[in-house]
Amino acid sequence: MRKFLIIFIFFLANCFSRESVILKRNIFTAPPPPPPKIETTSILKPQPLPPLETLIEILGIVYFPKGNSYAIIKDKKTGIEGIYKEQEMLGQAKIIKIEKDKVYFEYDNKTISLNLENKPSQAGIIISKDEVSSDEKQKINIVSPKIPEKVISMDVDFEKTITELINDRNLIQNLNLTPNVNEGKIDGFKVSNLPENSIPYQYGLRNGDIVRRVNGILIDSIATGFNVYNQIKNSNINVVTVEILRGNQPLLFTFRLNRK
Repeated sequence: MRKFLIIFIFFLANCFSRESVILKRNIFTAPPPPPPKIETTSILKPQPLPPLETLIEILGIVYFPKGNSYAIIKDKKTGIEGIYKEQEMLGQAKIIKIEKDKVYFEYDNKTISLNLENKPSQAGIIISKDEVSSDEKQKINIVSPKIPEKVISMDVDFEKTITELINDRNLIQNLNLTPNVNEGKIDGFKVSNLPENSIPYQYGLRNGDIVRRVNGILIDSIATGFNVYNQIKNSNINVVTVEILRGNQPLLFTFRLNRK
């Protein structure tokens, strides 16, 4: 009997112990939610943008005092040249103002100006209504082997023509010049969107024409074209020849400049 009581007491103690474990587990209550995640903000600063002068190069400025000025800018990475006006974007840089000798950009939350005088290479091209001195030597190019089948000659009032060109907003805003690529190289520029009431149209230029050479100089870039213009404007040249391809046939215009 005594042995039975001992076994019974041991059994009750064992059951009470298991019940305590169950009570401690609190099986009728949902487990507590995990602690909220604490969001951490990265302390790493964004990479600074490279200096603008390492990305682009100003080749020239076409300055009109009354507005609609243009900048000739080269992308240093791609080597592509383009003509840009105020408020246009070049990557992350925005052109905010074009002056006679410099261009202002909004870049990396700063206002940055790039001017022609700071270029390490030769002086840039500046085209404006004002006279600009030029000591640049004319490039030597091989004359086209094609002999023009037709030569058109005419007299031109130089100063009047330049003034009308500068003030022709319709021409400036619509004219397109597309590089004509021949064997991987630029061989002149193709004309499109040429207004019929413009000076170039009146002097014989047509949509689809490819302007190849001016005074024997191959127009292989936009900068070269403006360079040639600068030479003509600031020299005593009285005759200008323009070689054109029209329907793959060469055509030569000869303009006799009347300078006052």
